[in-house]
Amino acid sequence: MKPSGILLLGLMLAAVVLAAMNPGPEAFTEFLQERVATEVAERADEVTGGRLSEGVTDFLAERLGQAAADAVDQEFERDDYYVWSIYRVDLNAWRPGGEIEFLGIAGQFFPLKMPEVLQNL
Repeated sequence: MKPSGILLLGLMLAAVVLAAMNPGPEAFTEFLQERVATEVAERADEVTGGRLSEGVTDFLAERLGQAAADAVDQEFERDDYYVWSIYRVDLNAWRPGGEIEFLGIAGQFFPLKMPEVLQNL
């Protein structure tokens, strides 16, 4: 087999693997829930100076993460490109500046666009 044939076969195999691992809407909702919960737990420790018990912090983080995921569950847009997806959420539809975008590829999510206020998420 020629080197160009091997390269083409490798690219086709990579495309098939990426398409199989393209994260769906359920994975995005779960990702947002975990991301918000982690951020809430970290911020709670910063704000309170660690005075809240771990159980209270975990409870708040879990509940707020679930609330955030529920709020955006059906409110995001997904552009499916078969081997990757772009997810968009408009956090404040009535004003510009609240749009976030994530790239979903190979079972992972990477931020593409975030408002300044959310840069640390």
